[in-house]
Amino acid sequence: MAGTTSHDNLFCDRQYHDAGESLVTVMPVVRLEKLEFIEREYGPLLPGIEIQVPMWLGDLLQRRRVAYVQLPQLPDGRKISSQIVEELVAQERSQAEVVQIGDYFFEQCYAYLGRPSDPHAESCDRNELVLLKEAVFKLRKVRQSKLTIFLKSVDQATKIMDLGWITTFELADQRRTVMMATDYFANVWKEKATLQRAVE
Repeated sequence: MAGTTSHDNLFCDRQYHDAGESLVTVMPVVRLEKLEFIEREYGPLLPGIEIQVPMWLGDLLQRRRVAYVQLPQLPDGRKISSQIVEELVAQERSQAEVVQIGDYFFEQCYAYLGRPSDPHAESCDRNELVLLKEAVFKLRKVRQSKLTIFLKSVDQATKIMDLGWITTFELADQRRTVMMATDYFANVWKEKATLQRAVE
């Protein structure tokens, strides 16, 4: 997709598959009658009137330049901006737990940041877009580092609730490490069962 970068190629590799049914807000720039699909219908889409659609449809409409994904919101209702994301980065660095940002935060941010250039697109400060992209990437790296350290040090004393707000995107990103942790727990379980049988 035009506008993506080497570290923001979310749509190119389709890592956002699991988030496809999550809702995003789009702003249509042309009128479209109801879009009919097997599961359900959407619309009509009217220029200048926001509407919520599944992410897969928002991506499709954006690729065809008939509607553009809007900035997502945090669970507390705040609309994303570079300043807000920088505050999240600082919060992540100051506490052990991962911050609640919404299960599909990264997919929705990349959907917005991956929008193609178009004269009909929502007017925005290009410098803010650059700052936002950098802030989102920084947040992803900070959380990724925290999660990697956490998962590699898993033991029986680990506070699992520290991962209470991990996102689906991050789980997929950490799949290999998560699988290692899962194998660890499986081995612990087997050893425990073996010891119990020996005692009996």
